[in-house]
Amino acid sequence: MGRQIEAIANCRVSSTEQLKNNSLNRQNNSVHQFAEKLGVKLVKVWSQSVSSKKGNNINRKDLAEMLDYCKKHRQVKYLLIDDADRFMRSMEEAFYYIVEFRKVGVDVKFASRPDLKTKTATDSLMVALEMFKAEGSNEERQRKTISGEKQAIKEGRYPFSPKFGYMKQPRLDGEKAKVHVLKPELGELLKDILAKLANGFIDLSESLAEYNNSTYVKQGKGRHLRMDRWRQIVVDPFYAGIIDVGKQINERNENGLHEPLITKAQHLKIVDIVSGKAKRSSGPRKGGNPEFPLNTILFCEHCYKEDLAIGREGIHNRGKFCGGSSTNGKGTKKYPKYQCRKCGRLVGKDEVNAEIAMWLDNLDFTEEGRKKLLKALDKVWKLEGENDQSTVHQLQNQIATMRKRKDEMLEKLPSITSNIVLRDLEAKIEQQTIEIEEVEGEIRKITDNVDENREQFISFALDFADNLGRDFLNLLPNDAKKCKLLLFPDGFFVDANKKVYIPKISPFYRYRANKKASHDANLTNLCHHVRQIA
Repeated sequence: MGRQIEAIANCRVSSTEQLKNNSLNRQNNSVHQFAEKLGVKLVKVWSQSVSSKKGNNINRKDLAEMLDYCKKHRQVKYLLIDDADRFMRSMEEAFYYIVEFRKVGVDVKFASRPDLKTKTATDSLMVALEMFKAEGSNEERQRKTISGEKQAIKEGRYPFSPKFGYMKQPRLDGEKAKVHVLKPELGELLKDILAKLANGFIDLSESLAEYNNSTYVKQGKGRHLRMDRWRQIVVDPFYAGIIDVGKQINERNENGLHEPLITKAQHLKIVDIVSGKAKRSSGPRKGGNPEFPLNTILFCEHCYKEDLAIGREGIHNRGKFCGGSSTNGKGTKKYPKYQCRKCGRLVGKDEVNAEIAMWLDNLDFTEEGRKKLLKALDKVWKLEGENDQSTVHQLQNQIATMRKRKDEMLEKLPSITSNIVLRDLEAKIEQQTIEIEEVEGEIRKITDNVDENREQFISFALDFADNLGRDFLNLLPNDAKKCKLLLFPDGFFVDANKKVYIPKISPFYRYRANKKASHDANLTNLCHHVRQIA
């Protein structure tokens, strides 16, 4: 008795809707019943979601796999398809594959039209008509889809899946699609970050860090993003109220109906930042100029008193020195100097630094102050510990959410019949595993070496307090301003003879003839400052 003739089958969908409508199962039942009618053994079925429009079929993985299978299993004589449009929607490519399968001894047959053959010219014409209907219906559907999408854009609606930060509004059956709205928490978070980026308060890397370190992400509501994805998001004109779709649609509407996050001008600034075209403004640098840490905390005595007399004290006072470079009037070489904003008087940076260092070196950190500082440091460290515990708790909750999501995906694996969907789900599970390991690593960083970190913190604080003269002029400008507020509330002054003096110092320090220590509250504030610098 000869071996039974074998067949293979292919079931295909091209959209999520078809997948949800159980089309694959229906096709699967159809080809099995057809195999029984033909009296052949159905040995393997390919089932997947893949586009079959014209131009997509020559490199289709499922067709390549089926051809290879038939070459290795010569007892296979039939490829069974439910209907012509499930094979593909391209006349040329359909006949190409019919010939390719015939070359290995396999006939392509359709369960819905078992009469279709290609032995004669008439038979081939009938097959061509079926493939013509499949290709034509696809073109018509594309035309209608594109026309509808263009009309939606003209009306100010984005017709595709919501952009990052937005979501769909619920609607009744048959109701026209609504404008996308901001997603709770994420929309406002993104709005704030984009505005800061456009206005120069943060750079591109800091903007991504602000998102990834946000409570929204740490609580597991959003995923960590990489820089390549973040670049795509921040330059999208959609966030400035513009709907711009290229390719087949090629439609743009400057006045989308959705709520914009930034202005069009801000969008253009962000595009320049990302493309590297943005130039630093001539105004003050963000964070101050590290070459001149005394900017705006060094005052011209004469101008300050004049402004104080007419009520222009504080931040409005123009008698502040700002750093820059200028010549000495005898050549072209430039020297670093501080210049008064009001009277234009110049003082050399090196001379000012030397005098301030001398003043600071003559300050003593009191023994009573040291005791209170250590006590305050303990308080600060406990607060830091509580913050760390809170962070660990948040991260643990995030891991729990991520593990639950991973378990849910693992439960779905046995029920997946589509190879494409299966591979996609496996990739998501693998990515989730990596992200869980990253969060676990963050927890270990916080919890490991707690005692060592405490000793380093206290050691740094005491060293900074003992060596103020050495360290102060090495601070970054913003840190120097914080330190000035705590230790030298009135700042530094330059008198008529270009001599520097400190009109008021914190009780945390004393000149060698004095002896008063600070209160706990002041010490705690200083500790907080020291912690920031560390």
